[in-house]
Amino acid sequence: MNEPEFDVFKERDLIKMPTKKEVVCESTSTLSLALKSILRYTEKVMEKDSSITFPLPANIFGISRKSSVLREDIIDLCDMNEVKTFTLVAYIMYLYSSVLGLKENVQYVFVDPSLISSGNTQESRIRNLCSRLMVSKANQVVLAPFNPEVHWALLAINAYEDIVFYLDLLRTTSKATTRYVTDM
Repeated sequence: MNEPEFDVFKERDLIKMPTKKEVVCESTSTLSLALKSILRYTEKVMEKDSSITFPLPANIFGISRKSSVLREDIIDLCDMNEVKTFTLVAYIMYLYSSVLGLKENVQYVFVDPSLISSGNTQESRIRNLCSRLMVSKANQVVLAPFNPEVHWALLAINAYEDIVFYLDLLRTTSKATTRYVTDM
């Protein structure tokens, strides 16, 4: 008996191969090498609903505690989507430990963005901002990133000279929103 001849190329055309991969981060071509490494670790090693937990030393925000960054938050950061509060906290910790923490006379005092952004009462925001302003010295600037609702803005405050710089790249926040954090 003659068996039909097996043609690999014909058989390949009959088999439907999935053509789409699950895309976790669409903009990897524009990422720095460090972010690509972080994204690769997140995709390949971290489980779906996991997080990275790290200690925050007291010298960064005035209190020591633990913080966590979710896997989804890391992917959002790499995909240039919304930056969540604890992702910003992790970046501030990195900035402090790699640059500022090496110096004896640190020129900056950081305010924990999770304590002065929306979701806290005005009284709580005021108390947390005041506590950081009170520990600042004459030559220090207090950096207070906050998210009123839709994007991040930054207050740079020199309490000894009564100067407040307001940095809002989108220029969408009104003076009323600035007062949301600074009214005391």
